[in-house]
Amino acid sequence: MSAIQAAEITRGACSFVGVQYHPEHTLATTAAIIAARTERLVAEGFAQSREDLHALVADLRTLEAEPHRRDVAWRLGLDRHVLDPKVRTAEFGNWLRGTVAPRRARRAAAA
Repeated sequence: MSAIQAAEITRGACSFVGVQYHPEHTLATTAAIIAARTERLVAEGFAQSREDLHALVADLRTLEAEPHRRDVAWRLGLDRHVLDPKVRTAEFGNWLRGTVAPRRARRAAAA
């Protein structure tokens, strides 16, 4: 819902990356969060009914258990950027390898 989805903030030797989404979450994690907050999500207008959210939770759990289910992935609008953990977390891995590890190595060499 924002044009900016990720940001790296650097100050001196410190660096921080923040993202709008949760690459650490599996579909099962997302399903559990939605299931635990069903009433609130309906009250806030994110779903028309509890049944709608129950169906979403069921789809997420199905896709977690059966990641090859293209029909469910298509219905939810999910592609490999969400479904493949390596792709979903690539930005963090790239940041760790490209920014954090080299800085740490330079500090270790200087010590």
